[in-house]
Amino acid sequence: MFKVIPTNYYQNSDEFKKCYRNYGTNKVEYIRINCTRVSLKQYEDEIVNLRKDFRNINGYDIKILLDLPLPKTKPRLEFKLPIQESRIAKSNGEDHDYYLVKKDEIVKIHCDSKISELEFKVSEQYFIECTKVGEIVTVGENSLKLLVINKTDNFLELNALDNGYIPYKKYVYSESCNCVTNHDIDGYKELISSVNPEMIALSFIENGEEVLNFKKSFGINEQIKIMSKIESEKAFSNLNSIINNSDMIMIARGDLFFNVDILNFPFYIDSLIQQINGKIPFYVATGVLEDIREINLSPSRSSLIDLYYFLKMDAEGVILTFDSSLDISVFNECNRIIKNMRILRWKY
Repeated sequence: MFKVIPTNYYQNSDEFKKCYRNYGTNKVEYIRINCTRVSLKQYEDEIVNLRKDFRNINGYDIKILLDLPLPKTKPRLEFKLPIQESRIAKSNGEDHDYYLVKKDEIVKIHCDSKISELEFKVSEQYFIECTKVGEIVTVGENSLKLLVINKTDNFLELNALDNGYIPYKKYVYSESCNCVTNHDIDGYKELISSVNPEMIALSFIENGEEVLNFKKSFGINEQIKIMSKIESEKAFSNLNSIINNSDMIMIARGDLFFNVDILNFPFYIDSLIQQINGKIPFYVATGVLEDIREINLSPSRSSLIDLYYFLKMDAEGVILTFDSSLDISVFNECNRIIKNMRILRWKY
């Protein structure tokens, strides 16, 4: 059965409860919790409440895919909340605000706790240390591109190359820095022990030893499945060791796109699937039917071909973004398309 895994979190609101009820109607097995939004203690409390509400609403237990920024994490940007009204690009609740940046505006990225307009705090000092003048900095999946025009030990000064926006705590790339080692092991140990998820996704896995070290350091038993996210070119040279030490693979296309030659990107995806070759299940994430929106529920031709390819290559399932997962009409349309295409796949 081809699985659809939504990405969501917990809020005690009618909107979210309707969403959980809809997941139950669609027989969703897993919900992905992406642990980059709030504190680890808040995640612990949210998952307890999510499981409780989901069971009360649907009569069965939802499984948790805990997506961790381990062993590596991505630098992320913060800005002062609440956003000034003139700077709001769009909003999906208090935790999902989008800061508007206009073409040719000068912005600063630093590590200070005090943030003013057009200043953004980056979670990792290493990002400032590594990034060079003249490099292009990209926020998320191309929501904003900036050119580094000045640098000190404490901040980067950048010019916005076009109109765009910065989602709160969204990851940021430069040509010299896409991820850093995460040393906050103790906090995540406590979270895993408390939540006891059915599956854990590990970020930026580049060899099988990283998976083994995680299992050993965190005392992971066989009941918890490990999903290794392939997000860099280096992972390809060690793919067999990653496959041999993982239960599942996530083809994390968003990050992978920025970490390989973009013209070779389709070949990397195809090569990855060929090397997996049925040894373990794999899931596809980022951009799956992402052009479906409430105002236009029709997928593009390229999205349909994209989805059909992964069905044909026997993917275990897809992982939808938060935006696609929260909107009930969008989520249902994605499910309808996937169900019908799966039937056609086996028919023809």
